[in-house]
Amino acid sequence: MFCPNCKSLLTLSKNKGVAFCRKCNYKSSYEVQGKHPAPRMFDHPDFPLFPYEKIRGGQREFMADIKTAATDGKVLLAQAPTGIGKTAATLSTLLEAALATDKVIFFLTSKHSQHTIVVDTLKKISEMSRRHIKVEDIIAKQSMCPDAPPGMPGYAFMEFCKTRTRSRTCPHNENSVDGAGNWIFSKIMHVHELQRACMGAKVCPHKAAQEVMATANIVVCDYNYIFDGIAQPLLERKGKTLKDVLLVVDEAHNLPDRIRANMSMELTAYDMAGAISETAGKGLRGHGYTKALAKALNGWVEKLPESEEVYFDKKKLEDELEKAFSETLGEKDTFAAYIKWLRELGESALKGGAERSYALELGDFLDKWVSIEQGVARIFSRGAGGSWTLRIAFLEVETAAGPIFSDVGAAVLMSGTLCPPGMYADLLGVPKQKRMERIYESPFPKENRKVLGLGGITTQFNKRDEGMYENYATTLAALAGAVTGNVAAFFPSYKFLGDVGSRINSKLSGSELIVESKSMTKRDRENIVDRLRDRSQSCLMLAVQGGGLSEGIDYEGNILSAIAVVGLPLAPPNLEVNALIRHFKSEFGEENGYFYGYIAPAINKVVQSAGRLIRSEKDRGVVILMDERFSQARYATVLPPEMQPKIFESPDELIAEVKLFFE
Repeated sequence: MFCPNCKSLLTLSKNKGVAFCRKCNYKSSYEVQGKHPAPRMFDHPDFPLFPYEKIRGGQREFMADIKTAATDGKVLLAQAPTGIGKTAATLSTLLEAALATDKVIFFLTSKHSQHTIVVDTLKKISEMSRRHIKVEDIIAKQSMCPDAPPGMPGYAFMEFCKTRTRSRTCPHNENSVDGAGNWIFSKIMHVHELQRACMGAKVCPHKAAQEVMATANIVVCDYNYIFDGIAQPLLERKGKTLKDVLLVVDEAHNLPDRIRANMSMELTAYDMAGAISETAGKGLRGHGYTKALAKALNGWVEKLPESEEVYFDKKKLEDELEKAFSETLGEKDTFAAYIKWLRELGESALKGGAERSYALELGDFLDKWVSIEQGVARIFSRGAGGSWTLRIAFLEVETAAGPIFSDVGAAVLMSGTLCPPGMYADLLGVPKQKRMERIYESPFPKENRKVLGLGGITTQFNKRDEGMYENYATTLAALAGAVTGNVAAFFPSYKFLGDVGSRINSKLSGSELIVESKSMTKRDRENIVDRLRDRSQSCLMLAVQGGGLSEGIDYEGNILSAIAVVGLPLAPPNLEVNALIRHFKSEFGEENGYFYGYIAPAINKVVQSAGRLIRSEKDRGVVILMDERFSQARYATVLPPEMQPKIFESPDELIAEVKLFFE
């Protein structure tokens, strides 16, 4: 549509299939409709938009439930394992409902990388059904801006954007976004293609995408577009509400923690030092309040031992500032006035070119501190060298998410680790009358995966000693020797990984040891996966549960032959975890509170790690759950049906079973 060299609009030649640029003579070829045979349609009377020849086992049941949810306005919470074809099933079924009722599908993901498969699937559906589908792929404004300075904090970018817009110095905001749908919906585009199209038209990509959001058939975006309230005003402009939305939450097991993290805030000693420096010379009273607050916090931290934490009383901090308000220069100020002053100072600094404002951050933190009365835990902790962190930890996800699920037209929450679905329905405040809870079986041949367990061994903290580390190292080395191919072992922490990993190398025979570290970048982890794909030598990879190598990576092509899940990654019983458990107990009962806040998050990481093994119907392999606690009812009953292990008490018997499986 636009010249890649000079961004001018291309002109179609009289010769079909050729476009050229009048400005720089660039030429491009394109496909002419009708030039190739029409794609073959598949006969699925119940699901006419499904784009593949065969509907997999379990997939048809999943699609029937999606159709029911869309028709009856329900919220389907689906534990749907890898291989069931969640993306194609959900999109093809909901699109049928959306096109018939003029509703908008919001397909929410937690990562930009997950957008690609969604948009590619929509292209396939459009091609196979010969239907024009209005698709919008949108990410954060900062990520879509061609000129965003790298590494700039989000609030600083917003000020950068405002300044350029007001001064009319942004080259991507010269034209009106009226009619943006003409090119955004001209074909199904990935976000980078949408960005290029908008740049060619000299309009802001994010502004144009927001303008047409309510008229799309489907919007692919991040969780925050719905759960931070970004999309609702854009819908209202076109006379639509959440009742006109069909919602899909992919990897929905991440949603409670994501909402909690987004609504939590923290202030550090470093932030306070920056605020003192930034406020110096900008106003005697405001600077005095900032120094008084810092002095009080630095004094309080001296009473705490290193690495200790305590619950912090809301009124204690407010009283300290009230005291400063009454003493500084004899004038009495208020919280509201001080917060307003901090924010105005920060905004002025950003307009002047600063990349960050500690004053603005302090103002936002104090505003949340005084405005929220309950539903949070306030925690003060001491780090090394007298450093400290004051954290407002948000607890009540159900109060934030519940109203959305009450109002939305229908929703599908899906994940391979949404188990048990009822727990997530509780955590997210899904109204009981709207709930549909389902657990689907894996479509892959059951005989292709063996799940085993090893007793007499545990990562339980009070049972860790030199002998236990040695037992784990010996068993993992024997497992690597018994398997042809690569083995991955996922640990509960980097500390435990190090204690066991240091003992393994001398025991290995014929396998290369690969060890994940905290300092690894995304590229480093990609290099590890490339090394596993190489297959020139078998590898034993040691990594952590819940880390970059245990979630979000597809080890396709059966590059892993076995996965050992080393222990239960139960969270350290810190004050925030304890506060969550207490909150869940008060909301969902004594037994559920402990399970929701402590056991379930650990089991989730176990299932995620084990799920890296089988990625297609041809893959084969063994999962070993290496902790005696997996045989205990409180943990075993929470595992999905296909993850129930056959327990061995002897490592030798376990290794013999592994060899027998591969033979």
